[in-house]
Amino acid sequence: MKRFKNILLIYDETIEGRSALERAVHLAMDNEARLKLVHVIKEIPADELVMISSANSGKLEKMLVERKSLEMKQFLRPFVLRGLTAEVKVIVGVPFISITQEVIRCEHDLVVKVAEGRRVLDAIMFGTTAIRLMRKCPGPVWIMKPSDHQGYRNIMAAVDPGPVVDERYRLNHLIMGLASSLALLEHCRLHVVHVWKPPGTTLHGESSGKIPGKSFNHFAREAMQFHRKWTVALVEPYTSPILGSRIYLKEGEPEKIIPQMAQELSMDLIVMGTVCRTGIAGFFIGNTAEKVLRQVNCSVLTVKPEGFISPVCLEQAIKVPVF
Repeated sequence: MKRFKNILLIYDETIEGRSALERAVHLAMDNEARLKLVHVIKEIPADELVMISSANSGKLEKMLVERKSLEMKQFLRPFVLRGLTAEVKVIVGVPFISITQEVIRCEHDLVVKVAEGRRVLDAIMFGTTAIRLMRKCPGPVWIMKPSDHQGYRNIMAAVDPGPVVDERYRLNHLIMGLASSLALLEHCRLHVVHVWKPPGTTLHGESSGKIPGKSFNHFAREAMQFHRKWTVALVEPYTSPILGSRIYLKEGEPEKIIPQMAQELSMDLIVMGTVCRTGIAGFFIGNTAEKVLRQVNCSVLTVKPEGFISPVCLEQAIKVPVF
């Protein structure tokens, strides 16, 4: 199934950026999608503007944009010659705001950014463009580690199924749809992980003293059966002999268990939810998801619930040079 039609890749001229470009090109061509390469030039600081006239500052910005646009077109040229449909765009503004506005304006269905540094966690510390996009960009955001062009062997779908058809239900199906499609595209194994807390536990995972041991164990076993039923029902529409899917049900804290399993199972990519509008309990609260992100050393694709409204508005200041 072709999941993406309009991909935005954040330009990075490094060797790591070349790896992300190769992965994005592969994804775009397999999906017959358009690819837009975007770079955001930060506005000239106020203390530097004092030293140059407004006319000269405009000329400087135009020169920087033209130079970067040419560089990006040369970066893309080998892939365009292979049949890739692509364009470049240089914007002057605040990176995460400008990228989010571009996604909203042009209805991009995927944003790709290369992870900076040796570990994914180096790229998603609080305050960086990556984590802000994961919080505020309405579409899926894929943070790719540099070695992604070598191909995937294992993809994890981190889900949190339940008995009710609600925001969480729809988000789980979005995660499964993306993860299964990518697993088929990569010809790799799909691992579905659901971490849950047994009834009668505190936030620290300790058994409640008010529930007798035998009763607690009974409730825990019963809860496990329900969670297994919900997970199997969620996964069933996406199973395929090609995928060789495996389901894992674990009791405990998601922010601890998900990173552990990612390392033990040698995950290449985790597909997970982030930031729910209604603040539902469980794994998909933004803060919990971010705790997971900062502990893993693999690529991460985060998605938001249907109907998520970004706090970034198109009316915010943005400069888009026109040629």
